[in-house]
Amino acid sequence: MLLLEHHGKALLRKHGIPTPRGVVVGDASALVEALPGLPERLVLKAQIAGGGRSKGGGIAFATGRKAVIDAFDSLRGSTVNGQAVDAVLVEEQIAFAHERYAGILIEDGDIWLLFARRGGIDIEDITVADASNLQAIALDPIAGPTDAQFQDCFDRLGYAPDYRANYARIGRALFDLSRSCDATMVEINPLVELAGDALVALDARILIDDSALDRQPEITALQPIAAKVGRLPFRENPEGGTIGLIGLGGGLNVTLMDWIADGGAQVAALVDIDDAVGAGHAEQGFAMALDAFDRHPQIRSILVNVITCGYRLDDIATGLVAALAKRDASRVKPAILHLRGNAMAETPELLRAAGQVNCASLATAVAAVLASAQD
Repeated sequence: MLLLEHHGKALLRKHGIPTPRGVVVGDASALVEALPGLPERLVLKAQIAGGGRSKGGGIAFATGRKAVIDAFDSLRGSTVNGQAVDAVLVEEQIAFAHERYAGILIEDGDIWLLFARRGGIDIEDITVADASNLQAIALDPIAGPTDAQFQDCFDRLGYAPDYRANYARIGRALFDLSRSCDATMVEINPLVELAGDALVALDARILIDDSALDRQPEITALQPIAAKVGRLPFRENPEGGTIGLIGLGGGLNVTLMDWIADGGAQVAALVDIDDAVGAGHAEQGFAMALDAFDRHPQIRSILVNVITCGYRLDDIATGLVAALAKRDASRVKPAILHLRGNAMAETPELLRAAGQVNCASLATAVAAVLASAQD
């Protein structure tokens, strides 16, 4: 489980590793409310589970209220490296002297504490060009790093004497964090030197062992909905199209694609909602799929087709209704519904109460989505 940056930084702070002042916001009103407590010069960072944000347009620097709000508006709701941005970390900009790197890695049963002379977004290229840039300390899994190991590592990297005590302190904190949180990887890149002897972690990338999540309930609770639901199996049509298809059952989805093609249109993308329903997260699964299709530039209408005997249809309909109600009104595209199956008797009233129409047949639903895509 890869933590979002702000969750990772919370763990760093818990283990005594300094990070910049900041706040996570999900909408403009929360940002405006937080601004009086923040400095004028800020950095805004998209909160997605993955790296490469700087090169992917997921980080912005801004000074002053208007510039910060404009930068937030550009990031929130955008897509960075294929992931939708639902939250933004807004932090103080830090003036620093040097960018370093610190990390811990568990691999093939070995534990390695890592430090680098030069960190930052180009650390891989720097280290390829100069292997001495990165130094690895092999750790005893019980005792952790020793003073002698630190001294030898810092000599090789040329760290200034004034900073070495704090580098060693952070190295021990990373070891403790890894053990207590079942983290197989912790990266601080960059770890920056400030005036005096201070060190601050400007970023955090922490990977928790999935097999240990039962021992980490507080961390498991941080898991994104997408991870709880499972990665929805989106399939893109390389030829493009104007219809988004949300279905239950791969075979029927393919049949519907052919049916829609016979009607003169194409399914641009489809997603099988089975995994989300089976995991008990129908609402979250529908919400993710609807949001993806509402944002899709080519899709003009959406067909939701659920035919089931194994699941209760009223439970699925309850999740679907909740997801439909939470859509972004500025992006909503027509959604045509066709739901049939177990507990069907309760479903029509659920839909009617929510102002939704359940098509009388699959043929009616296909005709409706084709017509809607042409409007």
